[in-house]
This record gives sequence, structure tokens and C-alpha cells, in this order.
Amino acid sequence: MHKRIMSALLGSLVLVSAAACVSGCTDNKGKGEKEQAASTDFKTADKVQDGAILQAFSWDFNTIKASMADIAAAGFSAVQTSPINECLKGEGGGMELYGDGKWYYHYQPTDFKIGNYQLGTRDEFKAMCDEAHKYGIKVLVDVIANHTTTTLSAVSNDLIKAGGGSLETLYHKGNAKDISDYSDRLQCTTYKMGGLPDINTERPSYQEYFLKFINDCIACGADGFRHDTAKHIGLPDDPKEDDGFKNNFWERVTKDIDKADDMFIYGEVLQGGNDRIEDYIKEIGTPRL
Repeated sequence: MHKRIMSALLGSLVLVSAAACVSGCTDNKGKGEKEQAASTDFKTADKVQDGAILQAFSWDFNTIKASMADIAAAGFSAVQTSPINECLKGEGGGMELYGDGKWYYHYQPTDFKIGNYQLGTRDEFKAMCDEAHKYGIKVLVDVIANHTTTTLSAVSNDLIKAGGGSLETLYHKGNAKDISDYSDRLQCTTYKMGGLPDINTERPSYQEYFLKFINDCIACGADGFRHDTAKHIGLPDDPKEDDGFKNNFWERVTKDIDKADDMFIYGEVLQGGNDRIEDYIKEIGTPRL
């Protein structure tokens, strides 16, 4: 219900964006992009949490970049992308957003490197971030650490190596099972969710690999992250598989990343069962940007 309401609100705000551009950008006709951005007061909030976030769901990098003046004129202080990692080219790599639901493949990672066939390249992502910052707009990235695509043959060798050298070690031992009881925290954090193979996010070599991806996003201009399926990654005191690792993923992705104190970070924790929402809020931290 909340998602439907937010979708309607964002749709209305995008319409406002178009109207604002028509009325607010006329005086800047003929000026260069940098001059226009510098000379126009778009009144964006200094902190992400004090402004509005445009969830540019399935917008490619070039479309977001080309729309930046409209986004700023509509009053948004941040824009959030769909997952920018390499992902499965489902159903022939088509570009339709709906119909066969090809947006879904953004959430089926094959590797944690910037760029995919629908959103664009790493260079295009960086150019989009550069454009956003001209207008005082911050960039948030939807990221997925919890799982990979179900098409195991598409998972990259680099990711497999980071996961211990095999598909078996990349995933949790309980990965062969589907979650049947969401109130069981061991199931929730180590079993398959929706049939998606559950990565052992506690493995140090995998954490290093994922942090490298996060830091590359930051180097390109990302100002924060939305962690998909956060509820399925264990908290420090959650039950663990007997593998010798620690439930320290959240500590690492909030404290051991570049510009950690400047990042706006939040996670997806769907309500229901033993969701531990307050504990996730405490662990992921209070946004400071």
C-alpha cells in the first residue's frame, strides 16, 4: 500500500517538475549548462533527510542526467537509481520495463561492478553524478549484497573467487532451502528468499569485494545507498551458520567505506514476522548527510 501511495506521489511530482521547468527556466535560455546551474537557485536541501528523494526507478543514467534541471526545479534534493551492478540479461536482454517485467533483472546480480545493459556504463554513471552535483542534487544507489541471479551460469568468475572459489562457498550452507518461516531468523538470513541464492555476506573475502564496489560508486559520485533486502542479512546477535565468520556485514558497509561519515544509508526491511526494524535502524545508523 505504501509503495502504491509513494508511486502516485512521485508521479505527481514529476508532472510538477515539467511545469516548473517551463516556467522557471525560460530566462536561462541560451546559457551553458554550468552557467545555468550556477545562476539558478533550485533550493535543494543540504541534507538528504531534509528534502525529497526522486526514485528514478529503471531510468537509465543518460535519461536522469538529461532530466536534472527538471528534477531540481521540481524540488528534489536527491535522486535514487535502480541497481547499477552487472545483472542478468533476462529474456534476450530486452529493454521493456513492464510486460515481461525486465526491471526484475536489475535485482539479479551477476557481479558487483558498475554498469549494466539497461542503465548504462560506469562512465555514464559518473557523468550523471557530475551533472547532479552541479544542481546540488545528491545521488543514492540501490545496492544488493544479499543474493545473486538464479541463473548460476551467469555469475562471474571474479565474484565466485571472492566468495571462496566455488558457487558452494559463495552461498550460505542453508541456501538449498527456501524460507518457510520468516520469524525464524536463521532461515530469514541464510535461506533462499524468493528462490534467489543467498550469498554468505559474512565471508571476509566477499565483504572486501563488495566494499570495493561500494567505494567505486563513491569515487564516481554516489552520496549514499539503499540496501535491498536488508532484513535478510544478519544482525550481530542473530544466529549464525557454523562457518567461523561473524555477523559484521552492517558494521563494515557503514563504517569501513570511503567517506563513511558523509554517506546517507538506509535499508529495506519489510514488516512482518521477526523483522527487528528498530535493531536494523540502530545498526545501519542515523543518516548524517
